Parts: sequence; structure tokens; C-alpha cells
Amino acid sequence: MNEMKTPITIIIADLSQSDSIDDCLKNLNSWFPKIILVSNDPHTKNRLKDDLTPGFILHKSKSIFQMWEQGLAASKTQWNLLITSNEIITGHLKNSIENQIKTKPATEKLFRIKKKVVFLKKVLKYPLEWPAELPSCLIFIHQKDNFILTSKSLKQTSFLTGELIQFNSPSIDNGIKEISRLAEVEADKIFSLTNPPKLTTLTIKTILKFPYHFFHSLILKKGFKEGFEGIIFSIMRSIISPLALFRFFEKYYRNGKRIEAKLSSLKNILIIKVRGAGDLIITTPFIRNIKNLLPHAKIHVLVTEGCSSLLDNNPYIESVAKIGHDCNKNTFKEILPKLKRLKIDLAINLDSSSRTTRLLKKIPSKIKINRSYFFRDKNTDALIGFTNTFSSIIERELDILRAVGLEPKDKHTEIFLGDKEINKAKNFFLENGFSRNKKIVVVSPIGSIEMRDWGVKRFSLLCLGEKELP
Repeated sequence: MNEMKTPITIIIADLSQSDSIDDCLKNLNSWFPKIILVSNDPHTKNRLKDDLTPGFILHKSKSIFQMWEQGLAASKTQWNLLITSNEIITGHLKNSIENQIKTKPATEKLFRIKKKVVFLKKVLKYPLEWPAELPSCLIFIHQKDNFILTSKSLKQTSFLTGELIQFNSPSIDNGIKEISRLAEVEADKIFSLTNPPKLTTLTIKTILKFPYHFFHSLILKKGFKEGFEGIIFSIMRSIISPLALFRFFEKYYRNGKRIEAKLSSLKNILIIKVRGAGDLIITTPFIRNIKNLLPHAKIHVLVTEGCSSLLDNNPYIESVAKIGHDCNKNTFKEILPKLKRLKIDLAINLDSSSRTTRLLKKIPSKIKINRSYFFRDKNTDALIGFTNTFSSIIERELDILRAVGLEPKDKHTEIFLGDKEINKAKNFFLENGFSRNKKIVVVSPIGSIEMRDWGVKRFSLLCLGEKELP
């Protein structure tokens, strides 16, 4: 068979949770020499035996359809057999394929393949299969440059003689992992739509799909005749749509992926940091990173009165607005008209206290992120979340950027001094006899709250080098 005039490539999508790829390759050994294995596991190639190692493509995807697309792009033949790593080709099917590829269709053509399914280690009489964008098939590509992989023409073709043996989930545990993968693929598919349905519409459709898929698998596909295996399959099949909805909401609404898709359209971003001077300085890495990562956007900052001078001369900021620390209703009325004129696309509250949360609710921004470290995140379009108590405040703020697909470059704080301030500092050094060539430690012996106030006396003793402090 290796000497056939009409070449063919076998493209294997490997998503199996077991070692079934070894059996799949042994089944193909000494048949067709051209094999492309597409896997999302980088360790798969290393564990394959040397005599079974085919052409290998690493593709980080959970979609079998996308893996086949990668394989077809690398294939150099017109005939291609698309299978998965948990499928075995019977002798009858091999003979049927050999006869079929002796011809050369005038156009693209897909040939369907029958399957014998093994589910929960039992051979099923009725083929209960998981939903697929495209089932395993033999495909002929007339002109590769113009070819688009689709299942539309598949319905018009007849089945080849012979069958594939598909070893589906051997246990309920494996079945749960498989429906989780299928739900992930479905969630990504919904998000990729040009005009995805509204969440309400999607929820209603999902509620209707749940009983439909259960009875379709159990009754119409005769799953009830398979007994225990058929019931388990029908239940798992019906769960895929609800899981896809939950994953879609979690991944794209709750975790920031929906915002990530809109980053290029953001023109004005408002950062709210109504805290003390030290807290504002700690926010400077966030300001710098968001501007460098989104250079097309204008950055506006809302800060506490008395702290705004810390942002003077900052090249990353378009404008600075000030508000009283208590954020009362009167200050709301004063500041909101100014913020509305900015036409904010994204508002980020870096300290979601009750007072700033009330302010954020009134700001007419298309997207809002309300960040909380220790309390429940409320009124936010992306949940950044609270995962541990060991991250610094700087890291927690930068987690907002990571959540929407932006990777921070650096973390240092900075203040931009003007010429007047620099000259004043130089004169202070000269007048007090300080050398500009030596390091100088500046101590600020105050605390914003009593529990942080260490006292002037202790700081004085520390500066004098005392080892024991009261």
C-alpha cells in the first residue's frame, strides 16, 4: 500500500485522556506512511516510540475541528483521512479507502464513515456519539488554496464500506472531563460569533436544549436500549449546553475576556484611587503599564484632594480630577459633570469601598471594573477575584490588566518632579551640608491610622542605631 500512486495523509487529532494514541498508531503502522499527529499535549511526542513517531504539530486547542485544520494546512496531499486518537480503522474500511482514492473527483468531496462506539467499556449497538463540528471522514481537496473545511457537503455523500471503532470515555470520570472539553469548545464558538446572542436569549435557548438533548439521545437515538450506558450518555449529553453557558459567562463575562476583545476600541480610561498619598504612589506602576499597553487610549485619574500634586508632570496621564476623601453627595454633583464630558469607555475603581462604588455606579462608562481585595466585588464587568493574602497591592492592581489579556512589563513606582522641585531639593542639600554622592534615608514618622503609628521616639532610636527599642 506504501507504493500507491495516489498519496493520502492521515491526520490524527489527539485529545484523548489515555494512551490510546499508541494503539491508534500501531493500527496504522505499515499502512500509510504519511501521518500528521496534532496534539495539545507537548509531552505526547516525547513518549511515542521512535518507530511510531509521525509528523507532529503542537496546537493549544481543545477543538478537534481546529486540530484538523492545522493538519490540513501542513498536508501536501489531496486525499486526507481525518480521525481522532481514540479511533481504530477496521480492515474493511482500509480496503474501502484504498479503492476510493484510486479515483480523483472533480471537486472537493467528503466521505462519511460509520462508527462502532465503545462507551464505559461496553460496545454499543446504537452509535451514541458526542456532538462534533465535523465527524471523522475521508476528504478530497481539489484546490488547497481555496478550500474551507466545513460539514455542509458531508450530508450529500454516502458512507464508505467498513467502520471506525471509537473508544469513548471508559469511565464516568472520563466522561465528565470530555463534556467539560465540549462545553469549553461550545463557549468559545459562541464568543467567536460576529453577533453573539444576548445572555437572556442564550439562557432561554439553553433551558430548552437541556430536555431536548436528553430525550433525543435516550429515545430517538435509542439510548434506552443500551441500559445503564445509554442513560448515563443521555444525561451527560444534555448537560453540555448548560455547562457551555456557564463557562461562556465565567470566561467571557465574569473573567474579563469580553473586555479583552474590546481593548482596541477604548479611547478614554478613568482610574479611580481615592486614598492617601502612599496608596496613590503605589498605583503609579498600574498607570504606566496601562498606558504603555494601550497607547491609543487617554488615561484620566480621579484622586483625593491634596494628593493630586503627586501626579504632576506624569507623562502617562491626560487629566487629573480631584474629589474629597468622603465622596459625599455634594462632591458627586460637582465631579460627575466633569467625568461625563470625558466620555469614559472604561472606568476602573482600584479601591472598591462603599463610597467609591456609589460614585462608580453613577459614572456613564460602557465598561466598569470594581476592584476589591478583601470584600465582595460588586457592580463590576470583570471579577478579578481574591485568591491569596500574600500578593502586594501593586500585584493585585496589575492583576486587573492580566485579567483582560494585558501583561505588565514592570512594577516600580515613580514620581515626576518639576525643575522647581529639583532645584529646591538641591538647595536644601547644600544648605544642610548633605553630600549628593551619598545615599540618604528619609523617614516619615507618621501613620494614617493608630495601629500603623510607630511613634517618633522609636524612629529616632532606630536612626541612632539602637538595637533594642521600647
